[in-house]
Amino acid sequence: MSEKTYWLHRISHEWNTAQHLFGKGYLSIGFSDMIPVFEGMNLWKMTVPEFENIVNTKCADSCKWMVGFRPRYSLQRFWQFSLGDIVIVPLPWGCFSICEVTGTVIRVTESNLDISDTDGLNFKDGYFEDKSNNNRRIDIGYLVPINVIENKSRISRADFADGALTSRMKLRQTNAWISDIAQSVEKALNASKPINFYDNVIDPLAKKLLESIKVDLTPDKLEKLVKWYFRKIGATTAYIPPKNEHGKENGADADIIAEFEPMKFRIYAQVKKHDGYTDEWAVTQIREYGKQQKLDDYTCTTWVITTADDFSQAAKDLALDDKENVRLMAGLDFAKALLDAGITNINQAFE
Repeated sequence: MSEKTYWLHRISHEWNTAQHLFGKGYLSIGFSDMIPVFEGMNLWKMTVPEFENIVNTKCADSCKWMVGFRPRYSLQRFWQFSLGDIVIVPLPWGCFSICEVTGTVIRVTESNLDISDTDGLNFKDGYFEDKSNNNRRIDIGYLVPINVIENKSRISRADFADGALTSRMKLRQTNAWISDIAQSVEKALNASKPINFYDNVIDPLAKKLLESIKVDLTPDKLEKLVKWYFRKIGATTAYIPPKNEHGKENGADADIIAEFEPMKFRIYAQVKKHDGYTDEWAVTQIREYGKQQKLDDYTCTTWVITTADDFSQAAKDLALDDKENVRLMAGLDFAKALLDAGITNINQAFE
């Protein structure tokens, strides 16, 4: 089997019948007048020059309109659809389907089609007729069998098509070769969830920001950055308590205290500049600190913020082993939080 090709094909021509055929596993196109002209020929092997020669020399009076008719090329492209090719089918209401070609092009007049009649539609003498319009012959000339890929029958363009594929689906012609954006089609084909523009943007930015934090900041500057972050998200007051603060026991320690006065809410935070993992000692320090503070009318909570990739399992278990959990924020989560808060004036953290 040759390498698969990627196509876009609209089914807007003779819409009602084309929709019915699509549901039965066929893509369709018009040009029924051309069936006698190309009778007996291997359509799927026909080259463009061969196609042009036949159009220019053999089209009878009934189909002279094909000569010089630019959309004729959509018929020649349609004949190139081959087994295993992938076809994007734009649909109304901002949706599209992804199909796989399961055979070669066939004429609608071939008698082995498994297409049942429906209300308003006859299949007679190899052609479709519109029963609601004096049995008008419907211009369906050629079909290609397809299989709509599972879970890709009607998916949102906004959620599953990237910029390149969205732009290509705006083409008004009947069909087009789109193997030049195969990567975009495969992305839509393999997507298990909608495209999340925020995640696509924030993840690489957060990695770059975290790298800069690890390389450029000392532990003291990291504490200043965390203090700045709390002020940025609305803390009325954020400060670094003295390292030799009186009365601390059992390893109790907090690096930042942030207060949100209108809500009477206070955060005690332990800050670690680590690589790899941060262990349970950081959780112990901030838990003990929180327990040793005098009760007042504030609601208090405890955090550990680290530049490490993650926390050890022991740290996670200890953080949950309390009536009030310790919030754990690892490196990438902290970097994303900074980006969400906005880093325009981040240098002010170190002034």
